[in-house]
Order: sequence, then C-alpha cells, then structure tokens
Amino acid sequence: MRNILILVKKEIKELLTTALLVPIVVMVIFFAFIGRMMTREYKKSTIPKSIIVADFDQSATSNDIIDILRQQNLIIIPSTGSIDFLLSQAQQSKTNIILILPESLEQKYKSLQSPEIAMYTLINSLSPFSDIGVAQVKSAINLVNESLGVRIIRQYSKDAPITTIKRPIIVTDYVKLRNQTFPANPIQIKNTIRVQNVFIPVILLMVIIYISQMIASAIGQEKENKTLETLLTFPISRLQILVGKMFGAGIVAVLLSLVFLLGIKFYMTPMSQTNVSGTSAIKTMVSMGPTQTTLYVVLAISLFLAIVCAASLSTLLSIFATDARQAQLLITPINILVIFPYFITILLDINSLSIILKIILYIIPFTYPFIMSQALFFNQLPIIVGGFAYMIIFAVVITAIASKVFSSDLILTAKLKIRR
Repeated sequence: MRNILILVKKEIKELLTTALLVPIVVMVIFFAFIGRMMTREYKKSTIPKSIIVADFDQSATSNDIIDILRQQNLIIIPSTGSIDFLLSQAQQSKTNIILILPESLEQKYKSLQSPEIAMYTLINSLSPFSDIGVAQVKSAINLVNESLGVRIIRQYSKDAPITTIKRPIIVTDYVKLRNQTFPANPIQIKNTIRVQNVFIPVILLMVIIYISQMIASAIGQEKENKTLETLLTFPISRLQILVGKMFGAGIVAVLLSLVFLLGIKFYMTPMSQTNVSGTSAIKTMVSMGPTQTTLYVVLAISLFLAIVCAASLSTLLSIFATDARQAQLLITPINILVIFPYFITILLDINSLSIILKIILYIIPFTYPFIMSQALFFNQLPIIVGGFAYMIIFAVVITAIASKVFSSDLILTAKLKIRR
C-alpha cells in the first residue's frame, strides 16, 4: 500500500506542472470576467424599458392600458403618425418596441369584439438579453387582459363569451427586420435565426484551437526530439519550411471543418425544412437572409484567414518552447483570444458593450469569423469587408514576423524558462 501511495504522489507531482496549472488559472479568471460582464448586461437589461405607444383611441380604456404598462416598469413614449414614421422614431430613439392602440378600441371592447393591438418589434440583435424587453411587454399585456377581463365579468358575466373574458385584447405581432416589416412573433424569429447559426461558431472555435495546438505540438516535438536541426540542414529555405508547416496544418484543419459542416448540414436540413414550412413569417425571414452559397463562401474565407492567423501566431509563440508540453502552455494566449470573442458573441450584443470592449474585440482577429454569419444576415457589409481586410493585414504581419524569427538562429536558441 505504501508503494502505491508513493507512486500516486509521484504521478501527481509530474502532472501538476506549471504547463497544466497556468491555463487552468487563466481560464478561471476568464470565466469570472465573462460572468461579471453577463451580470452587468443582465442588470442593464432589467432597467426600465422604453416603448413607443401610439394611442389613436384616446379613450378611458386606452388610458387604463397605458397606466398598466407604466406600472410594469415601462417608460411610455407617446407618439402618433404613420407606421413608417413610428418605425423611424423608434430607430432614432433606440427603442425596439412600438405599441399601437387603434381607433374604436374602447367601442369594440365594450361590445365584446376583442379589439386588436399591433405590436411592432425591431430586431437589431440576437443577444438572449434582447428578448427581455419583449417578454416584459408581453407580460404587461397579460395583466391588461386580466384587468379588462375582470371588468367584463363584473359587467357582462352572463352574456360575455369565455374567450373574450380570457383575452379581451388581442395583440398582433409585427417584426421589422432588414428594412422589411411583416407579421411574426419576434421571439420565434430570433430563435429560428439562432438555431440556424448556433453550430457555426462551435465549428470555428474547434478548428482554430485545433490548428494552434497542432502546429505548436509539431514544433515542440521537433525541438524536443532534435529533428528540427536535421530538417534545417536540408537544402530548403527556412521560409519554405515555415510555409509548408502552416499550410499542411491548415489543410488538415480545413478538411476537418468540412467534415463538421457536412455533418451539421445533414443535422440541420430536416429542422430548417420544418421551420420553413411552418409559417409564412419564417418563409419571409428565410427569403430575406443570405443564400446558403453566400453564407458558406463568406464563412470559408473567414475560416481560412482565421486559420492563417492562428497558424502564424502559434508558430511564433512555439519557437520559444523546448518541448511539446511547453508549447501547449505557450499557446494559451491564442486559446484565450479565441474563446473570449466566442462567448461574447454568443451571449452578448457587441453593440451594447462599452467602447473599450468593442475596440478590444475588433482588434482580436478571431472575432470576425464568429460574427460573419450575423453580419451577413443583417447586411452589415462594412463589418464583413473590414473584417476580411483586417484579418489579411494581421496574418501578413504576423507571418512576416514569424518567418523572420524562423529564418534566424532564434528558432534553435530561443527558450522560455518555466519553473515546475
């Protein structure tokens, strides 16, 4: 038993190295930072929401509805005019919900005809926190129905239809998306877009991290096994060796990503067909989005550029490693640069972040592959073109630095001492 304990102690000492502990500590700090950001975004989303209310009835019933909305912590912006004017006002005031109380609302309510209230939602973000405002207004409408239903019970308990008692007011949802307005449930539209794009960032995350680890491990093993010195004696330029390593690993990563995309396509096809055949609103939304060819071309270009960026960075950092284990430690910054924008783009809305965080995200080249599909759907061409240009410049600069270092003696002499 004593011998087993000694062996267990020995294995623990060998496994609990700096190369293992540093990435774990960094990831704990990173997730704590993400948690604080999400808490901050949640608090921002729970502050009173502003909604535009166009009261065309100007009756006691419409005033009661507005009072109930105010009691639910909603800031009412009164307005009037055409729907185009109201949508324009909503964009200028950064309000994404418009509630229209039609004429003869009170008359229809008193005659038990269930008047319809039009609710327009401007979809500018796919962040989960952007749904809170819509849910809050829906909850307030439910309270409106309960309050008006109680009045009907008191006044018309014998003759009132049950459906009218349960829902005196009917809300008709409209969505504005990419300068088009059509009847649809905003939550359903957002969920459909999220389902279509949920797996793409996961594939990008796996491929980018995989390419970094593969190149770092290859260089670290060659330095550890002393095969790099032999390779450098061949009549091949060091730049060619660098390019060969990067493109070889890149081709493998692209092939793996194609396999993942093919599997996801087979998985998503039945779901997308079901959604499209479900409602005309989903059909309208799908027809407004980019074609599959355009989507895959843009994602393929962004993925390729991200692979080049990751390969050049991992090559540059792994030069300072003495073995494969240390190489894995040195590429921890790359993993952080990949995981950070991944979680931010999945959980939060970039437009709602502070200017400093926006600048940090846009400086990181791996942010752009994660936001390309959303930018393409919302027709944000400056982000797509600017992202491609920035990633190309970043890849060229880092590759040039890596090739210069690789062509010097630093490839053999550079070391980073890390204590156990």
